[in-house]
Amino acid sequence: MVENDENLCNTIIIPPGCNEQFLNLNHPGAELLTKGGVLAAGISELVDGYLIKRVAPEFHTVIFTTAGEGHLLTRDQEIAINKGSYFSVPPGCFNNYRIVGDCWNIVWFHLQDDNNWTRLRTRGVAYKRFNSVECLTAAMRGFLLESVTENLDSELVIRSYAELILVYLRRELDAGDDIRKSSLQTRLSQVFHTANQNPEKRWSTQSLAALAALSPSYFTRLCRKVYDTSPMKLLTRLRMERAVFYLLNTDYPIYIISQQIGYQDEFAFSTAFKRYAGVSPSQFRKKGGSKPV
Repeated sequence: MVENDENLCNTIIIPPGCNEQFLNLNHPGAELLTKGGVLAAGISELVDGYLIKRVAPEFHTVIFTTAGEGHLLTRDQEIAINKGSYFSVPPGCFNNYRIVGDCWNIVWFHLQDDNNWTRLRTRGVAYKRFNSVECLTAAMRGFLLESVTENLDSELVIRSYAELILVYLRRELDAGDDIRKSSLQTRLSQVFHTANQNPEKRWSTQSLAALAALSPSYFTRLCRKVYDTSPMKLLTRLRMERAVFYLLNTDYPIYIISQQIGYQDEFAFSTAFKRYAGVSPSQFRKKGGSKPV
């Protein structure tokens, strides 16, 4: 197959004999991948003649070489691509990559240019050795296999594979970088900043995790690691801190405050506040405030 874009002068040459498997990102179980900024991904076994040229792509290109050799040409450099390495090219950068020899096996991703992958843009064109993509490849093959079955629990299984794919991909791309920890902390901080600015919303672990483009289970583990508490306990603390502000600085009725911070029921708010401060909201307001127990 040969495709040419006359306007951008892009070229895609995929000779007969290439075996390409694409992840079905339209599957309901793949939502975590799309929210995580994955636009396309697959596993390819390529043969002589394969060539891709993009003048100004709108996405990050990431390619892991698992067998054979390739060649990457950009405006500034020329790189021989060997087994055990990966390269990444940010959006807007001319790139031309092709097979060298008879075979080139790759695991590849097109990633959205958003906050999920900011670190790739700051690196520019990068070429590195990877630690191991066996787990990443296995998760992708599991996703591919499960996506063509008709089992009742296929969506759940695919969702699990999607989480693994993101975890292993980030692990490889962050390997050797000091930014991983700060990047995760920044993402969590942004999530809880949003929740704190909108305490009236009916937040759940699932909706908070969706903001971070992570699965609820992975999001919970990260939250416990960074903040030493669960997502909902942290959210409750933020809501109680907001309630303290309203009690001491406004004359809002208790039922209004409860609605402002996400409690539909005044009794439920009073119970939660007493657990936090040791006294009821009314008593707290009369005393002019007191330190939480």
